[in-house]
Amino acid sequence: ALAYYFKLASITELSYRKEMYACDIIARCILAQIALDVNSAIKQLHRLLSIELTPFPFLF
Repeated sequence: ALAYYFKLASITELSYRKEMYACDIIARCILAQIALDVNSAIKQLHRLLSIELTPFPFLF
């Protein structure tokens, strides 16, 4: 009975690890997407600012 319990525990631990791994991958993908969005937003903002501030190059 003890061996069966340990086998069950290892199976549940394995599935738990798989779920945690999947959650980790999903979280990393979401964070990467957020970073890409922020990066493109910063680039667009910088582009807008450089267009707006072309008559005043001394501000940069």
